[in-house]
Amino acid sequence: MCVPFLLPFNSNCMEIIFGQQTTKVKQLADLISQDISIGKYKAEDALPSINQLSQYYKVSRDTVFKAFLDLKERGIIDSTPGKGYYVVNRQRSILLLLDEYSPFKDTLYNSFIKHLSVRYKVDLWFHQYNERLFNAILRESLGRYNKYVVMNFDNEKFSSDLYKINPSKLLLLDFGKFDKKDYSYICQDFDDAFYQALLQLVDRLRHYRKLILLFVKGTKHPQSTCISFRKFCTDHQFDCEVTDNMDEIKIAWQYGKEKGTVSASIPPSGDGKIRIPIANPDKANELYLSFTDPRGFVVDEYLIPVGEQKQNELPQWLSQPTKLKVGKKAYVISGKNFSCEISRLNGQILSLKKAGKEVLKGGPWLMALPLTGGGCYPNHNANTPVYNDLCSDWNAVEVKAHKEESNVIVTVTGSYKEFEGSYRLTVNANGELAVEYQFKALQNVNPRQWGLVFEAPQDYDRTFWRRKGMWSVYPDDHISRPTGTADLFYQGLPVQTNPRIQPSWSWSKDFNELGSNDFRATRRNIWYAGLCDGSGHKVTACSNGEQHWRSWLGKDKICFLVADFVTAGNEMFLDGYYAPYRKPIKSNDIIKGKVKLRVE
Repeated sequence: MCVPFLLPFNSNCMEIIFGQQTTKVKQLADLISQDISIGKYKAEDALPSINQLSQYYKVSRDTVFKAFLDLKERGIIDSTPGKGYYVVNRQRSILLLLDEYSPFKDTLYNSFIKHLSVRYKVDLWFHQYNERLFNAILRESLGRYNKYVVMNFDNEKFSSDLYKINPSKLLLLDFGKFDKKDYSYICQDFDDAFYQALLQLVDRLRHYRKLILLFVKGTKHPQSTCISFRKFCTDHQFDCEVTDNMDEIKIAWQYGKEKGTVSASIPPSGDGKIRIPIANPDKANELYLSFTDPRGFVVDEYLIPVGEQKQNELPQWLSQPTKLKVGKKAYVISGKNFSCEISRLNGQILSLKKAGKEVLKGGPWLMALPLTGGGCYPNHNANTPVYNDLCSDWNAVEVKAHKEESNVIVTVTGSYKEFEGSYRLTVNANGELAVEYQFKALQNVNPRQWGLVFEAPQDYDRTFWRRKGMWSVYPDDHISRPTGTADLFYQGLPVQTNPRIQPSWSWSKDFNELGSNDFRATRRNIWYAGLCDGSGHKVTACSNGEQHWRSWLGKDKICFLVADFVTAGNEMFLDGYYAPYRKPIKSNDIIKGKVKLRVE
């Protein structure tokens, strides 16, 4: 390799003897690069001018100029009009100039720096759509950055200061209705693209009498969108309007017996306040709001809790003296207007009566219902057999009872084919029954639901509940409504239906051998739920919003499950979505819970 070497020189010049295996330009560029690497010229230092280096190294000005170009291509030096050539900072720097802060800009910034090398340093600025601030930031940044990523302050106006940035170093974002042929850009089309989007929906839009574009005052969104909107409506003969407020939305409210309507002018995705003129805030604890479209239909509803939600709580009951008698086959627990018989053989409730009326006639049974599913076939039969099995082959090993203060405690130990463990019943003559259970799995199972099942007489044919819903307002006939009642079967429904005729009743009233959809649906996250007969007798499961309820028709009885775990059914198309909500049980895993019942 042949490299230039230095001869003795005076203070005014340095003579270089160039080798023959490469050009003078390349050798001079390497020499200047070497001076930079040994610290003769530091980052941001200005280099001598082309004339000075031409005289100093006794080479032509063109040779120095081409050497500078070579160093620029290597990213070692750069130049700025008025500043000349200077040494580039080895840590690459980027100016990120955005319009104004928003959660989206925060996401954009974090994503931007996440995908950059550690060699890059990003300076973030916001121009707030202020042209003077925008230009001042650009002027101060010229020559200081390796790259510029800029959101322009106007959709149609290209700042003159942007022309001072090398197009190869500039990336334009968002606004861009101006000549961009020499620039890299990622810009939105607020005009023709909006027109074309409306055009794709033209057939659906024909269903509406009028099209309204909400264009809020003070928005930085380009006005040309309004022009495109009006042009589309004119071209396709739509009645249209551009408005800047939401006053056309009717907001109705009700708080206890008070009710009325209000209006609000709040921009889309904006914040604002709605003032509700309530005269008696202590008279209720829920505020109902409905929002009605100008075309007459309700677009949204809310039921907002206000203060303490006492309706989710049941009143406390005082304990009553409770007696225990040991019979040959059963423990007999009694008190005022109360009796309960529990089998000494299997630990199950044989009969529980309140005021002479039988309320329970079986349970508790452990249910750990496995997920079941299968393929989807062209000849699939919709009449799927009922799968509602309890754990099998219960064998009670020990059943003991004793008095404890005003209660009677019955402890039962035993095993099913699938689980082994125990439960403890606490019974009081006031009508309260608590069951604490704990079982160990003897085999693997992927359950849909697990908990305890009890049995009531068949005339307990109405269920009631109050629960935490995913939403605060549901249609009155929706099976997921947060509070309500449901009948075992609804009157007036035909035994057979024609699939070609639209039913005149709600789907919740459809039924199979277990009862109506409404009666047998799983109610998640109950505060309380229960069964009642036509005379007002009832059994209620009291909970804390974490347990779940399901009831159904058995053979000569009504069964109900109080579950400590539920998940959706085994639907293969949604299996990936439901996977995080499954809780497979492995052999030796423990399941446990506590069920509180009261009868009256």
